[in-house]
Amino acid sequence: MKSKIILVILNVFVISFSLYSQNILGLWEVKSVTVGDQSMTPIGRWTQFNDDSTYYSGNGWQQHSCGTFGMIESQLKLQEKNGIIDPFGAFEVLKLNSDTMIWKRVEEGDEIEVILVKAYKKPESLSNKIIGLWQIKSNSISNNSYLHFRWDRVLIDCYDGLSKKIGYWQINGHKPILTLIFEEETFVKWEIYSLTDSMLKLRGISKSNLDKFISYNRINQFPE
Repeated sequence: MKSKIILVILNVFVISFSLYSQNILGLWEVKSVTVGDQSMTPIGRWTQFNDDSTYYSGNGWQQHSCGTFGMIESQLKLQEKNGIIDPFGAFEVLKLNSDTMIWKRVEEGDEIEVILVKAYKKPESLSNKIIGLWQIKSNSISNNSYLHFRWDRVLIDCYDGLSKKIGYWQINGHKPILTLIFEEETFVKWEIYSLTDSMLKLRGISKSNLDKFISYNRINQFPE
């Protein structure tokens, strides 16, 4: 009789743990990352957990890591396939239900808290939104001036429809900071002041463009 009771208890534990682990499966968007008392939330970060114990992670529409995961009670261990060995160990899963998950652990003396929510599609990043052709909106600069942000991070900066500069563009993973890099000069940084499907407004934050504002409208063909 005693052995039957122990078997029932073990079965209940296994079923409860299985259901708890099943809740982690699917696509999750990172809503908040706190390091100590500082917010370090990445833009458009997501993680996909699969039923074969593999996971994929990225920002926006770009995947940048993959590996395997395992859960023992409330401990979540991620093992990245091609990345640097994680020296900080497993996350403690403080909360896990059908729509919210909270992780915690300590890294170099700082308490890390990660809040994720269930997602049904990968979140857009600023890099996704800015790709395309943008025509300058200015009374003092020709409408033939434009910026072309290509998917391969190549940038075409055309001034007055005549002078073209070829360079590269990059957006910070945690802040709305756009960096433009050209071969003949040092990089220039802009704050993405606002960005919608049709409008882009930049504010200069480098010495050469400090507090300068430039606005653009999205277009679907090159100006003539």
